[in-house]
Amino acid sequence: MAVQRYSRHEMQAIISNILRKDVTLLPIGNHELRRHLVYKVKTIDGDFVFKYYYQDTYGGREVSTLKLLGETDIKHARLIDSGTFGKEREWLMMELLEGMPMDKIMHHIPEEQLIEIYTDMGRELAKLHEIKAFDSFGSLNEDLSFVKPYSNFKKAFMDSNMYCFNKINESDLESKDYLMHAIIKIENNLDLLDHVTEPRLTHFDFSPRNIFIAKKNNTRYLKAVLDFELCRPWDKNADFTHLILRDFPENVKYEEAFFDGYREFSSLDGNFHKTIDLYMLTLCVNVCSWAKDIAPSYYDLAYNKLLKLLTESKNLK
Repeated sequence: MAVQRYSRHEMQAIISNILRKDVTLLPIGNHELRRHLVYKVKTIDGDFVFKYYYQDTYGGREVSTLKLLGETDIKHARLIDSGTFGKEREWLMMELLEGMPMDKIMHHIPEEQLIEIYTDMGRELAKLHEIKAFDSFGSLNEDLSFVKPYSNFKKAFMDSNMYCFNKINESDLESKDYLMHAIIKIENNLDLLDHVTEPRLTHFDFSPRNIFIAKKNNTRYLKAVLDFELCRPWDKNADFTHLILRDFPENVKYEEAFFDGYREFSSLDGNFHKTIDLYMLTLCVNVCSWAKDIAPSYYDLAYNKLLKLLTESKNLK
């Protein structure tokens, strides 16, 4: 069944009905990705952020994570309320923070401030990974129970990627042959996941576009980590891929600062160097499955990295 898509005017009526008060909306977020709609909502009682989810499980994962974070000192936007609309689509309200997404302003931030921000990013991700060890792998719903628990990580990993793999198989992308070769290589290297046995909470999209930056006394600093709709108990080593793809190649100082901060609260386990190329290849395949027309520069970055991994990786057979 197709998901009903709403205009801004329709969403204003929906949110007014949910809150039972007049609202004014300002679209924020990445609506073009068609995962959810995000608005700054202005009311007579104050302003906040409202998220309406198009894709199943996204809302449950974010609500469950925000509930877990509420018991920690991890920097995040506070959950105010959540529910469903039309007995199907999930929504949530959370506090509105002053600031800007890091990816929108990072080229205007002095290097010494950026280095401290990357250090703080490492600290916050490490604290997320150290919240607790879970009993299973998989997505959580808003009640903090598993939608479908997995005891075998290889099974969880393959199931989570099957939609993407099938989409590529059915596509007419010019790069299809290389993408299919990458999928075969991923399947041939699943034994690298045999030693993944400890589920840790992972953000799964940890990058500057999900880091919120504020300013005080002319200094930019990390205000909050955002967007937990992909968050799940998983292998924490998969959480470094977005940074390795997009950020660290530009400046090794950022990478050093990030991992210095990370090691203050957690450690890299022995599987990190064994599995990172597999996770990087998987990320590149996933990006290439959707980004060709929506985010062409991101597609090119992922595709070029994919080709490099196919020819140069010493960790993949």
